[in-house]
Amino acid sequence: MNKHSLTAILVGLGLSFGLYYIWFLAQQREMGSPQLPETVARSAENPSATSTVSSAQGAVSIEARIASTHLSAGATRTHVLLHARTGDSATRTVRVPSNVVLVIDRSGSMAGAWIENAKLSAEHVLDSLQDGDRIALISYATDAQIDYPSTLLNSSSRSAVRNTIRNLRVGGGTCISCGLTMGQAQLSKGQAESGVSRVILFSDGQANTGIVDLDQLASLARDIERSGSTVSSVGVGLDYNESLMMQLAVSGNGNHYFVENPTQLASILKEEMNSLQQLVAKRVVATFELAEGVTFIKGYDRPFEVEGRRVFVSLGDMPASSERTALFEVSLPAGPEGMRMLSTLSVGYEDLVASKAQHVEHSLSYIATSDLESINRGVDHVVLARLEQAKLADTLAEANELIRNGDVEQAKSTVRKQIQLSRDNNMVYGSTNLNLQIEILEEAAGEMDAPAMATGKGRSAGVKKNVERQRSILY
Repeated sequence: MNKHSLTAILVGLGLSFGLYYIWFLAQQREMGSPQLPETVARSAENPSATSTVSSAQGAVSIEARIASTHLSAGATRTHVLLHARTGDSATRTVRVPSNVVLVIDRSGSMAGAWIENAKLSAEHVLDSLQDGDRIALISYATDAQIDYPSTLLNSSSRSAVRNTIRNLRVGGGTCISCGLTMGQAQLSKGQAESGVSRVILFSDGQANTGIVDLDQLASLARDIERSGSTVSSVGVGLDYNESLMMQLAVSGNGNHYFVENPTQLASILKEEMNSLQQLVAKRVVATFELAEGVTFIKGYDRPFEVEGRRVFVSLGDMPASSERTALFEVSLPAGPEGMRMLSTLSVGYEDLVASKAQHVEHSLSYIATSDLESINRGVDHVVLARLEQAKLADTLAEANELIRNGDVEQAKSTVRKQIQLSRDNNMVYGSTNLNLQIEILEEAAGEMDAPAMATGKGRSAGVKKNVERQRSILY
């Protein structure tokens, strides 16, 4: 081989390696990986660790991340983040049938403007549905009754449902469990033929009849969610139990709304129906199979179910242009240095765009090491920013307890302290979404300065707004 040929080969190899290296770094940036060039240079130490995995299969893009690419070889803890995203509504080609059950409080305290506006809102839901969709109307007071059973809408049934709505009468106590149980039974009648199902629950008071325990009521909402539907809650006025109504939405994987003025009901229901009719994925459920020795510690912001080493979490139904997250903490066992498996991941959902079931599988691994520099360099700021988001929600809950006890100044101080901490941390994380959540806390802190907070009515409204904000941050 002559000198010129050898030179050409070496130049070609150099160019090939350079192009590959540029491509590799571009892929890392696209995936949002925290891995730096120094870590890439050490790839012989870890040729296949996957602390960040992603897939864009079907209507939902799935991404899972560990809080660091490198973790202590000794016993330690870390966080796992699951992130699901859907594309723009323009990708939607078919509108699937809806199955809606309205569960309306008709207790005595709903008399007057509240029940009249609840009726108008129910009619708005009716008018938002198309022929071929299903609707049922349940009302509850001391007990519940089926005002109109689940039925397919057409010109005749639509008129009959409208008349039933307009004839609702108030009187009695507040049996939320009665309404949910009866609503679930009606919901099941239309699930087989409908693409998406939802219970929309209204309440203006405290659960004082039937099941009154918060955890048991949340369990009812969870049962409905497991059946393939979601539960959204609408709290009206200043006397309802905001903790209960939010927990119903959390357990039912739905939305929660606070309606201070009865005239707001129509716009709230419009928002809810828009989210229902733009769904692209139904019941997005993830299963993590933790590796031997890895233990689930706690989940944040939504219900997790743990069976042995299996961790299940539902992200619910997803409309177009939306995202859902699930965050949880695990403990890792001590062991030798090197690559270790943390978990396998399986995500399944019904793709309403492609009209088929989708299934995505990944594995998550990390490098066990005693090198503190590698551990610090491998930190994933996306996961830490999401953990900071959970702290914001916890801060609102803490502030609400202080407000309920009349200590508005301490509540405001608590919120502003967390705002400053989160802003400082986000100087490192650089998360646009975290900035948006911080602004929600800024809004809450600003309202604590309002003169209305000096009154019981003002404090009650402030607490309920904060609960709605808390659900927004978590969802």
